[in-house]
Amino acid sequence: MIRAARAEARVFQSWLDYQSALKRAIAPLTAAQLEFRPLSGRRSAGEIAEHIVFGRALHTHRVLGDEATPVKPFLSWDRSGESPRSGRTSWRASR
Repeated sequence: MIRAARAEARVFQSWLDYQSALKRAIAPLTAAQLEFRPLSGRRSAGEIAEHIVFGRALHTHRVLGDEATPVKPFLSWDRSGESPRSGRTSWRASR
């Protein structure tokens, strides 16, 4: 049991460390930088941020189930036909 608790604590700490790194990387970017597409047909940094937020929310929801209520609004972000959120919205939402 102690071994499982330690493993769980490491997983949660790793998740928090990754979350902090994402915020440090995205927070200083301007709206123009977040919307810039390096090539036509490629994702902008803001869209990539949105994709990361969605993926982390989906993973959290799958692991925690109903206890993951705060992430439920992010689970609809992959629906086709919806316009992407701005990168600024994505990184603020992931806080």
